Amino acid sequence: MTHVDDSLVARRDNVRQSFEFRAEGGDDHSMPWTKVEVVEPPQLSSLTIVTHPPAYTACPHAGRAVERSRRHRSWGKPVYAGDASQS
Repeated sequence: MTHVDDSLVARRDNVRQSFEFRAEGGDDHSMPWTKVEVVEPPQLSSLTIVTHPPAYTACPHAGRAVERSRRHRSWGKPVYAGDASQS
């Protein structure tokens, strides 16, 4: 464990299977176990990047669109954000 600000942090690298954890202190063994489930990482199925160069570049499409870029990506399966906080 290492100190980060005013917290203790335990890190497990290269986790390949699900596990449970809990914290204990002194004679307190009442904290419930928390399960961490390992899942396959999502696969990127497509990526499209559209750029619009600024007019001063003199590129063929310069000045025809707003000076910005746009990205669109698709995943092979739904991607959800996780929440590691306890309520």
